[in-house]
Amino acid sequence: METKVKVIERMEQGEKMVDVAHSYNMNRSTIGTILKNKDKLMEHVNSAVPMMLTIISKKCGKVMEEMEVVILSAQLKFQCPVTQKYVCFIFVLIFQQYMFALFILLMA
Repeated sequence: METKVKVIERMEQGEKMVDVAHSYNMNRSTIGTILKNKDKLMEHVNSAVPMMLTIISKKCGKVMEEMEVVILSAQLKFQCPVTQKYVCFIFVLIFQQYMFALFILLMA
């Protein structure tokens, strides 16, 4: 989505389609499709819930649900994309909490 917005911005600044396509390693037809759907894309980008926050419902465990909440909360609070490194960091923290709780239960 971010790339599409950048493509639209560059085209609106008057850059040639072939130059924009080349810089993103895309076909000109792809750039044309992005421009054709510009209004729809920009409407979605400007909506209250960005595409990167769309949740795909799946049956998952409690750990995954907790991770999802933490990650989406961070996205909303800091308004930045979440990297793979951040997701792994959160997973390790939550996993450690569960392992500690399990250790306490086993020691009791």
